[in-house]
Amino acid sequence: MADLNLTKPAGSLVANLGLSIGQAGIYWADRGMVTDTTVWTHLGVVLVGTGSITDEAASKTDINVEELDIPIYTIWEKNGGIMYEGDIPDLSLASAKLLLGAEQSTTFDNVVGLSGQAFVKEGMFWLKPKVGGNGIVFTNASLVANITGNTTKTETLNIHIQVSANAGGGTGFEEKAVLMIGK
Repeated sequence: MADLNLTKPAGSLVANLGLSIGQAGIYWADRGMVTDTTVWTHLGVVLVGTGSITDEAASKTDINVEELDIPIYTIWEKNGGIMYEGDIPDLSLASAKLLLGAEQSTTFDNVVGLSGQAFVKEGMFWLKPKVGGNGIVFTNASLVANITGNTTKTETLNIHIQVSANAGGGTGFEEKAVLMIGK
């Protein structure tokens, strides 16, 4: 019989629990391998209370027979993936180009145009926490964004981003769709 290791772990409670608190940034890089030389672009600061990660729960399909009251087999299937959402309170021309696919006007330097079509930015996205490990990387993901918010004197107009993880793999790419990176 295997012996359970019931010794008290060394280090702080935060480190041992793997807590992830706050957000220190969201970054983008071309799809590939996550290495020390990966070049990450900061996408912007995220408005307090808007950043969230959801991982859809798996659905359950029971295989039943007439003779038994419990299933003879259960099939678990993920119907959705992992998604990040947040609001970036930055409507600068640079942010509009990066996140909304805005195109520079040929007539005016201080004007960009939005096509009205969905702009999808593909790549790797790194969600870095303030406290805890080094975060979560979606190794193959799609970002879409839209303008949302309020135009009152106490609130901001924002770029709302949604980042959805896609399957990993392929030659030269990370095998897993999502990497959790400790310290």
